[in-house]
Amino acid sequence: MNDGLEILEEIKEYINKHYKASCCSWTSENSEGNSDDIFNDGQQYGKAWVLYSIGKIIGMKLEEPEEN
Repeated sequence: MNDGLEILEEIKEYINKHYKASCCSWTSENSEGNSDDIFNDGQQYGKAWVLYSIGKIIGMKLEEPEEN
């Protein structure tokens, strides 16, 4: 069984691998004319903000979310 520090390192590794600051600025306008992909855009937007928020809570230094 993993101890707390190992789990924390796994979380940090996941965030470093999957967090994309550019996805935090996506809006419905970004997906305009791309309706086939709008669900995926929204999912990536939400995931980016969750990863950023968790990373900040655990003290990670992450690239600031991009703004429109």
